[in-house]
Amino acid sequence: MVGDSMDLVQAAEKSGLHHDGRLRGNFDGVYRLPQEIRVHGWAVDLAGGEVGVLVFHCGNYLGIAPRGVSRPDVAKALVSKDIDSGFTLNLRTPMKDCGSSQVDGLVLGSDGGFATFSARFE
Repeated sequence: MVGDSMDLVQAAEKSGLHHDGRLRGNFDGVYRLPQEIRVHGWAVDLAGGEVGVLVFHCGNYLGIAPRGVSRPDVAKALVSKDIDSGFTLNLRTPMKDCGSSQVDGLVLGSDGGFATFSARFE
């Protein structure tokens, strides 16, 4: 991971969270729209726990991407029972140009674990 992702990892660790290899996430697409960033992707806990997804751009928190979109392809590929792991969300943002097209996701597990993932605007 490069750029803001490293800061996100450090912030999570300093907050008392621990990296958890059972947590996975991915942005299938990240789009920059006027005054918004649109993200869609998925996140799962391979151990079957609940997860949340926080979205960041340039180190700024944009919001929570609520899961609930059916993703049988992800469940099958990861051998997970979590079929509703997908999310699609438009996040309102002032869109200050920070010079980065990278958007970062932070998957939070129910037991204090975390994982990160990133993508660039298309």
